[in-house]
Amino acid sequence: MTYAEIQQRLLQHLRERVHNGHHTERGFARQVGISQPHIHKVLKGSRTLSLENSDWILQQLRLSLLDFLTGAELEAELDRRRAARQDFLEVAFAEGQIGPGKQWNPALLSHRSQLIPRSLAVPSRRLVAARLERDDDMDYSWNGWNSAVVELADRANPWRTGDLYVVEREREAVIRRVRPGLRLVYLAADRQLSSPLEWQSLERERLVVVGRVIWIGRGDAVE
Repeated sequence: MTYAEIQQRLLQHLRERVHNGHHTERGFARQVGISQPHIHKVLKGSRTLSLENSDWILQQLRLSLLDFLTGAELEAELDRRRAARQDFLEVAFAEGQIGPGKQWNPALLSHRSQLIPRSLAVPSRRLVAARLERDDDMDYSWNGWNSAVVELADRANPWRTGDLYVVEREREAVIRRVRPGLRLVYLAADRQLSSPLEWQSLERERLVVVGRVIWIGRGDAVE
């Protein structure tokens, strides 16, 4: 359903109100505060209603766009949306955020979730969504991405080459690639991948891996 189709239905509704004697052109023009000559031309089809005038008329007549959809059209749209949502899964947001200076808090928000493809939701995974704050060392900042979905770490080895992880360091949670060494663990940001000497090194016991990032992008959060 397009705006042009809705507008045509609105015009037909107005013509029927005048034709059935519910309004005269003069009375209708006075009610909505638009000049009678303009209303006359609109009803005859020689002029079009602007978006602003259409909205104003709807307000004055106490109508909404839904009044111009049939029951069958509304049901078909609901069916389409239900089918589309079956391909996605809602993942709850954590209270904590990810980014420089942000601390991780795994407590879940009851009023906000992130939609991700259902194919990512393996039953054994424990998933949580989180807001991303700008990190100048990571590419996601430059792409405008603001949300991530994280598979929370388990006892399995969390360090897989090429993957991104949420790690806690120095009282902040950031996204980094993790490179294990013999005694130390190295954290690499996107900007530093080609410069190993710039990687941050930590003793293993000082590194806390929150989980592996399985999705990152612009979040269309469900409130």
